[in-house]
Order: sequence, then C-alpha cells, then structure tokens
Amino acid sequence: MKNNSEGLEFLYRLVESLPDGILIIDEEGIITLVNKVLLDNLNIDGRITDYLDQHVSTLITQSDLSTHINSALDSGHYEFSIEHLRIKHRYFEIIAKSVQNGMIIIMHNITQNIKTKNTNLKNIFKGQEIEKKRLSKEIHDGIGPVLSSIKLGVDNVINKNPDEALSQSLRNISNQISEVAQDIRQISHALMPASLTDFGLVTAIENLISRIADSNSIHFTTKFEISDDDEVFTKEQELNLYRIIQEAINNGIKHGKAKNFNIEISNKTAHIQLIISDDGTGIELTKNSKDGIGLKNMRSRVASMNGRFSSKAIRPSGLQIKVKLPLNKQS
Repeated sequence: MKNNSEGLEFLYRLVESLPDGILIIDEEGIITLVNKVLLDNLNIDGRITDYLDQHVSTLITQSDLSTHINSALDSGHYEFSIEHLRIKHRYFEIIAKSVQNGMIIIMHNITQNIKTKNTNLKNIFKGQEIEKKRLSKEIHDGIGPVLSSIKLGVDNVINKNPDEALSQSLRNISNQISEVAQDIRQISHALMPASLTDFGLVTAIENLISRIADSNSIHFTTKFEISDDDEVFTKEQELNLYRIIQEAINNGIKHGKAKNFNIEISNKTAHIQLIISDDGTGIELTKNSKDGIGLKNMRSRVASMNGRFSSKAIRPSGLQIKVKLPLNKQS
C-alpha cells in the first residue's frame, strides 16, 4: 500500500514538473490527474484538487477542444490532435493519446513559434510592398513621361504633315500610345494605390471597386462602419486589408466567375471585422482541402497582423471570406 502511495506521489510530482499542460481522464470523462500548467494555459484559477474526480466538462470549456474530447469519449477512440488551438492571444498544440481506461491530453504552448512565424510573414510582406512601391515609382516617373513625350512628338508630326494617309497612320499610332500609357497607369496604381496613401482605406477601396465595376460589369454593395478620418488601422494594416480585398475580388472574378460582391467592414468592441462575399461558383472547402495561392496569401497577411481568417462556401453559390483583426491597442 505504501509503495502504491509513493508511486502516485512520484507521478504527481513528475506531471507537475513538466512544461506542458497535462490532463488525464477516464473513459467516463472523469478527471483523474491534471497539472497547474494546464490550468494556467486555460486561464483558470483555483487548485488542482478542485477538479479531480470532476467531469472534464467542468474544466474544458473551449469549444474546439471540448468538441474533440466529447467526440473521443463518445466513439471510444481516444486519440486526436489539434495543430493550432488559439486561446485569447496564445497558441497551443494539442495531442491526445489513449491510456489504460481513458486518455491523456498534452497541451504544448507554441505561442513563440507562431509569433516568430507571423513576424517573418510580416517582414516578407513589408519587403514585397517596398519593392512594389519602387516599381510603381519607376513606371510612373520613368516609362509614363517617355510615352507622353513620344505621343507629343507624333502629334506634332501629324499637325505639320499634309499627307492625309500618313497622318491617319500616325493618329492610329498616337491612339495606341495612349492606350499603352493608360495600361501603364493602371499597373502603377495596382502596384501602389495612390488613393490609399493620400486619403485612406475606404477611399482606396471605393476607387478599386469603381475601376473593376466599370471595366468588368461587376456589381458591388458595400457597408463601412469606419471612415478615412478614423485612426483605426496602422498604414501597414490598411495596405494588407486593401491587398486582401483586391485578392478576394480578383479570385472571385477569375476563378468563380462572380458578378456580384458584398464588402462589409464592421467596427466591433474588440476587433474590426471584414466580410467579403460573392455569388461565384465557389469552391469545395472540406477539412482536408488545401488553400489555393490566393487564399494562402490572404491567410498569411491576416496571420502577420495577428488576426483570424476563415473562408466558407455559401449557398446557393459563392464564397465568403471573413477577417477579424484586433484593434491597434491589442495588436
């Protein structure tokens, strides 16, 4: 009896010394062992003894983790994993393994890994935007003026040349130069929208959808609970949100053949919410499906801002993208 007692005491000390959260429950879901690290991970006050011999539902209230545990208990298959479980501003990897008459759940804190990854993403996007800004300036200040000079020279020749046939040919060339110059301006604007830096996010979005609507016969409805005068975002956040909206629209038109878009920006108490919906063909989003390049880019931009990204197919057709971004004071 003494040996059993000493063995249990050693086990408790061992579990308590581990850096990971540990929870052991029996096949009925009754907690047989838990350590302080797990309580801290779940932001739970109290003593370990308060939860021993209690049902796991009294301790685990986080919806995703609770769902996995209940499913394991119902099925009798006591093994599962969660790669990224977010609890407030921390991230955890969850591993559940079968043990005698129950399961052990290990909660490993990966917050620092996620923060490092998000910082790297942030730096990558920052570098990309710097290069886009440089290219935009080169195009605007270099190629644009050269084309204008060429067109001016051609027009001067037209005005001085009495040969109507030659003048008509030169007019055609002049018109083509004008078309190329217009394309160059659009490329320059797409690389770095001047309206975003000069006015703000709302004006930049309105200009973006106006250009797309005029050239593609696309219809947009918008609802913005913010204005350009609100100091809601940093400049970096504004640029990321603009790129996300730009990517979502381009994806919807190119891959989904969408004709109608709805864009909403809501100012919530603790976060800003962006929702982009379209009526395209949508995509099949299953548990094991992989994001395309467009969705990956959007998801990565949101991650770099410590936000939350989700996408889902909507009925009867279309795709909805939702972004939740913490306010500046919480970023």
